[in-house]
Amino acid sequence: MIPVLDRFLSHLADCETMAKGIPSLKLMERAGTKIAERLLPLISKADKILILCGSGGNGGDGYVIGRLLLEKGYDVSCLAVLNPRNESCQVNRSRYQGPMVDKIDSSYSVIIDGLFGTGLDKDIRSLPLDVLKEASATKARKYAIDVPSGLDSTTGKTLGFLFPADFVFTIQFLKLGFFLADIPLEKIAVLDIGILLPEEGTPYFLLDEAEALPLSLGDATSIPMESLLAEGENPLSALEAKATSQKCCRFENDNYRFLSDGLHVYMKRRE
Repeated sequence: MIPVLDRFLSHLADCETMAKGIPSLKLMERAGTKIAERLLPLISKADKILILCGSGGNGGDGYVIGRLLLEKGYDVSCLAVLNPRNESCQVNRSRYQGPMVDKIDSSYSVIIDGLFGTGLDKDIRSLPLDVLKEASATKARKYAIDVPSGLDSTTGKTLGFLFPADFVFTIQFLKLGFFLADIPLEKIAVLDIGILLPEEGTPYFLLDEAEALPLSLGDATSIPMESLLAEGENPLSALEAKATSQKCCRFENDNYRFLSDGLHVYMKRRE
């Protein structure tokens, strides 16, 4: 089974990893390096590349990507949508010595979204919203760091506006919101940068096709996703409430079946 994390567990994984001696600056360097490597076969020297940089980890990753691509001779610019709010992001902003721009135009053929990550828990507003809408309206190929800006990484809901990424470079673990938002796994690459799974583990798992389901679909009670998510922020809590008097529960979207035994949520592709 492949572990899947929600917003809280993603934050906990970062904190526990840093507490065990891997600083955020090193994690950003690893993430930016891995993403730059995966981007190279997808871009060319003829591309004009724009990186949207936020104030935290995604923004720091973006500045690392910009620096590395610039060193390889690519036409790269960064747009600081938000000023860095932590030291690691500030350091990477200072290390990036390439062009900074303050607007988006139709000349960009590649746009990389490094604005908001798994920590986003409220609707995007003001300048970030305007920038995301402008970037989304272009014909550029669009990539996202970790999660597309505007995705609630726990519920899969759109928080104000969702950046329409053609491909997502997610860091270390799949996010629960990918499945609830129907983002196909074919559009996601999981990049290992050494972040540790939280010591408490995770209640969410993606089942490999070859693995036997832990629950019997025949005994499952089907629950509409809309009613499930309406019960609370955490799909697991809602499933636990439904499962108290039932053997197991199931809800579905276009691409996945979600099954719960009251302790874990298992995701499996629809047949």
